[in-house]
Amino acid sequence: MIKKTVTAALSAGVLVTGGVLLAAAPAQAAPCPSGSLCAYVVEQPSSANAYNSRTWTGAPGPVSGPNKNLLQYTKFDNARSLYNNKSGYTALVFSQPGHGGTSYSLNPGSGWKSLGGSALWHNVASNRWVR
Repeated sequence: MIKKTVTAALSAGVLVTGGVLLAAAPAQAAPCPSGSLCAYVVEQPSSANAYNSRTWTGAPGPVSGPNKNLLQYTKFDNARSLYNNKSGYTALVFSQPGHGGTSYSLNPGSGWKSLGGSALWHNVASNRWVR
């Protein structure tokens, strides 16, 4: 039931976690390499006027394969925002190494401007890909 609720929320472009909304940004993040999941350590501005939907702030920390321990990478250990630039694949991200803890689905071509208030804040611990 929870997975269906999360999937439905993600289809709508919003994720609710611990009373906090994670809104998906539909535009492409230009600096994130194609085929990658990218972590950023600088949050995106919350103001619609300040946010440039085509670029994300700071250099991305990209990964392209599944990872059981992303915390070895500074960008994922300190992540404040994420973007999935892998066409045709949903990124499943987890709050614990080894695909454990709380899981979230991030659709292809979308991202979260802020992970604040979620289990992923400064803690994107592992990932895998699903079609």
